Amino acid sequence: MPQQQHTCLTCGFLTVRGREISATERQALVAERAPADAEHLRCYLELWDELSPDAGVPDVLREVQTPRTCVGHFAHEPGQSPKQHLLASVQRERRRPRWQVPTVVGVLLVVGTLVARSCIS
Repeated sequence: MPQQQHTCLTCGFLTVRGREISATERQALVAERAPADAEHLRCYLELWDELSPDAGVPDVLREVQTPRTCVGHFAHEPGQSPKQHLLASVQRERRRPRWQVPTVVGVLLVVGTLVARSCIS
């Protein structure tokens, strides 16, 4: 199943000068109004590959509002800092079952073997 696309506006890693973006600032960004310090909006995980360090407000706003599939997206929870979101993300990843990939690979190997045997016969 393909990953869902999101914008940075729904992500807990969207920061301005390293702090959480407030609900008011997020609403302003949704309405395409640049809040104070908009040029300092950044991804806490530094996943904005194509944004130059000297990017202006229009470039930053475009980056924030562009829908994308992002490996780092973590749904914003108001009142949590980007650091708290990162800790929650790591904890969630640790709880994910690790048996899934080996099981799928094993099943594919068995099916492949059965198909190969049926073709040889």
